Amino acid sequence: MLPFRTAAGRHLGFTALTLAAGTDASSCEARLKPALESLAGLLAAANDAVRESDLKLLRLANELDIDFRDDARLDKAVSAVARRLGVELAWLSDPRSQINVAVRGNDLELDAGVRQEIARIRARISPLSGKLRRPLILNESTHGKEMPVQCRLLLTPLFVGRARHNAWLVLANPFSSPPFGGWHLLAALTLGQALARRLEVDLDRRTGLFNRGGLEAALPRVKSARASLLVLDIDRLQSVNQMHGMAAGDAAIMSLARLLVPPLLPAGALAARTMGDQFAVVLPDMDTTQAADFGVRLQNAAAKIQPGLPDDPSPMSLTMGVVEIDDTKKPFDRFAIDADTALKLAKDRGRSRIEVYSAGSSTLIRRNDEVLAAADLREGLRTGALLLFAQPIRVLADRGAPPGFELLVRLRDENGELRSPNEFIEAAKRFQLLTDLDRYVTDAALETLAPHRGLLTRLGSSVSINVSGSSLASNEFIEHFIGKLRESKIPGGLIMLEVTEQAALTNLDRAAASMRRLRELGCGIAIDDFGTGANSLAYLRSLPVTRIKIDGSFVRDLLTNNRSESGVKGILQLAREYKLDTVAEYVESEAVARRLQMLGVIRGQGYLFGKPEPVDLALEKLGEEEMLAVKEIFDQF
Repeated sequence: MLPFRTAAGRHLGFTALTLAAGTDASSCEARLKPALESLAGLLAAANDAVRESDLKLLRLANELDIDFRDDARLDKAVSAVARRLGVELAWLSDPRSQINVAVRGNDLELDAGVRQEIARIRARISPLSGKLRRPLILNESTHGKEMPVQCRLLLTPLFVGRARHNAWLVLANPFSSPPFGGWHLLAALTLGQALARRLEVDLDRRTGLFNRGGLEAALPRVKSARASLLVLDIDRLQSVNQMHGMAAGDAAIMSLARLLVPPLLPAGALAARTMGDQFAVVLPDMDTTQAADFGVRLQNAAAKIQPGLPDDPSPMSLTMGVVEIDDTKKPFDRFAIDADTALKLAKDRGRSRIEVYSAGSSTLIRRNDEVLAAADLREGLRTGALLLFAQPIRVLADRGAPPGFELLVRLRDENGELRSPNEFIEAAKRFQLLTDLDRYVTDAALETLAPHRGLLTRLGSSVSINVSGSSLASNEFIEHFIGKLRESKIPGGLIMLEVTEQAALTNLDRAAASMRRLRELGCGIAIDDFGTGANSLAYLRSLPVTRIKIDGSFVRDLLTNNRSESGVKGILQLAREYKLDTVAEYVESEAVARRLQMLGVIRGQGYLFGKPEPVDLALEKLGEEEMLAVKEIFDQF
């Protein structure tokens, strides 16, 4: 064994020689000494380089220790990346959303020339975003037709786990700067992963603001013992959607989101889009009076926005609720419930208002009916007092065909009276009981339908079950449902899961993944109350939907309101483009049914075809329909 050492005596390693019997070891060592010294020199140089690289990586890990949750603004996070890497320009682009953030590394404003250069480079590299699966460094100017660039570029796809996130971090430097190298590449990958995790988990992909989960996680990081929470939503957004189309509603949401940044948003404040058209703002070091003053400034800024089309000059108006956060370390839900109570009171009093929650105010103490409803619901879940009813869904062009059904839940209270979901769903939302309710309903539905799967299969009658957005985004719920479905042996094609358009699908990607798993089993996915929310187009683009249910607000006055008919026509056009089944809700007359059929609606649901009744009775009638159909066939012979 021969040791390797540096000139200073630092140990580098050993080399082992195998000698034949009788060979003089010292003679061999002397003959090999020049080669061994040369090898020792190479090892020492390589070892020093490795050590220097390791030290640089350690310094890098320390320098890149950026907690992106400390600031609600995505541009601050990207700016931190640019400063750490010493680049002149950095931008983050997510083609699937409206997120497109560009900053200068020296914190200077982006002038018109810089913005024009960014737009030109982005146009050149955008075709690459769907092709490359690894980072790309361009250090030399290229003049080919495919991608001429006039600066050094480092393009890094953003990753979450093993899956590539469909967004890019782009770094740009002039040719006068040193070329991008391995250090920049490693740093960009490290920071890109952190940004990707934030995009996936903490941010609303549509607006770039926090989502509800991101705001909840960021609240304990607020460097203030006290703060205020302001929740708000856009007034009459449903009317904007009905009158001007869903694109106008989406534009209104984006316009409001663009206000929730500095200079209007105070330093250190956290802004989030929590669901649909509802937003929340945490205002550190502000009491409720100061928070309400900020709300007035926000209302004034929003009043300059026209959410509709030029023929509708009505300005945007906002309704708000405010509550004091007496301890930022307490759970977010504790304050969100009170702020939401104030928001609802503001709406009850006329909208375009700001109400401040006060525990001592009789008008703002949580509504007893919701508290009692939550208690009744918990008891119903425990004792089995929740009952399933079924309402038929008929094919408009063939009324004699076997119907499908929507399952509806009823709660039998302590007086034996049946309460509709309208009386306890809000309580379920406020007290986090939705997933428990969904699990109860889906379990009961599959257990009830299992003995009748042969009948349902022969008649091709599908059954719709309502679930919440939070359940669809829950892997635990989906795993449980799939297990119960397989246990029931009901063909997946007989089950349709419905989620309302206004449901809080805070994680659209996760919900889409869950829905794809359900579609693989044959289950259908329906969007209920379609046309009333702000997410219509986003849902159709992102989710594997098979059916849309036209909200009853379009159907009730279909024969007397041209705008309602125009709304139905617009929804049907979307359904045709996406090849979706359609159901019109609240069909209560033959005239409306005929008009819907003429417009192209496939199915109808409403009192014209039958009121909700206990599911066992509905299945019994379905069996009788089958027997009558068989009897008619035999009577022909």
